[in-house]
Amino acid sequence: MKELLVRVRIRRLGRRLLHPAIPLNVVAPVAAYQVLTGHGVATLGALLAAAAFPLAALTLGVLRSRRLDALGMVSLVAIAFGVGGGLLFHDPHYLLVKDSVVTGLLGTGCLLSLPTSRPLIHLIGRSFVAGSDRPAMERYDATLRAPGALTRARRLTLIWGLALIAEASIRIGLAATLPPGLVVAGSPLLALAIFGPLAVWTIARGTWAVPPRSVVAGA
Repeated sequence: MKELLVRVRIRRLGRRLLHPAIPLNVVAPVAAYQVLTGHGVATLGALLAAAAFPLAALTLGVLRSRRLDALGMVSLVAIAFGVGGGLLFHDPHYLLVKDSVVTGLLGTGCLLSLPTSRPLIHLIGRSFVAGSDRPAMERYDATLRAPGALTRARRLTLIWGLALIAEASIRIGLAATLPPGLVVAGSPLLALAIFGPLAVWTIARGTWAVPPRSVVAGA
């Protein structure tokens, strides 16, 4: 039964990875950069054009849910950082590392949330599982009252925080040493290599496991 539940959770994760926003955030920017630079557009201009796709994905998400959540706000700050820095300093590196702003801030947030009663990874999991369904959110929060649950949530948050900061640091190092084209193509692969196995492991452990309409009632 446990193995069946794990397979169901991983399939749900797979469906989320096939969400229409994923091509806009990952595939379209890489393709746009390659096409534009192949036609002689300068690196900075190609990166600025590629940044329009994540912004479009973010806008579509806000229009669909009618709200801008914390992750969306961090993504918006990262896009503004990349575009603003690139235009102000005429330096494409700001756009190459803009995603590091997201992972770096999230990683820092994870570590800062460790002493709290609701570590950041628990809140992200709640958003993943319950969405904006307030009763489901409250039932999901109730799972932290189980013996040892808060300790496990803090340990998981520590692992994710360190992984997020490591990914941000590696991406910044790659942007400083590799040609822009390799960084653009390699960044999604770096994120997948680090966060893919970590997400599967997190779900397999039973975290983010409670669906919105059937959260455990007597936690």
